[in-house]
Amino acid sequence: MDTEYQIEVDGSQRSIFLKTNDVVLDKSFIEPENIRKLCGKRRFTLAHECAHQILFQLDADDRKIACHKRPEVRKKGSRVLRTQEDWNEWQANSLGAAILMPQSEVDRAMWFINSRKPLTCYGWRFYNKDQVKIDTFCGVFGVSRSAAAIRLEQLGYLNRKKDYEYRDPLEVWP
Repeated sequence: MDTEYQIEVDGSQRSIFLKTNDVVLDKSFIEPENIRKLCGKRRFTLAHECAHQILFQLDADDRKIACHKRPEVRKKGSRVLRTQEDWNEWQANSLGAAILMPQSEVDRAMWFINSRKPLTCYGWRFYNKDQVKIDTFCGVFGVSRSAAAIRLEQLGYLNRKKDYEYRDPLEVWP
């Protein structure tokens, strides 16, 4: 649906007109100091937004009309999807990750990086040798650590554990 979007330029409010499939990204993605730092996040954001467009085109017309109205509860992994919007976001994240990290390429990369064995993370943190391996994976695919972790978990290459389960082998207990 076409819409009007409010932005602030030099301290004053302006309106820009957006057509149905336009995507607006925050300017922080293209600021010189962020180009390299946010590369993975920018790529995933673009893939996520493309996935929304693809998925919306595949939806039936009656679902397109009702896409924000119907509350539902679906459980995907550890995440509870309560609304249609939650479901739409989960789908866009999954398809965006698959676009950037196709399963055959992830399989190949994980064969080289870790002999196809899963990495382990505690909460959202990686320790010891898995830290280097996740960074290598992120570099290969040009994605952020969180996008990589989500895709690796979907494909069975990530064991997620609770923060408190980590035991540092150098830590000495009295």
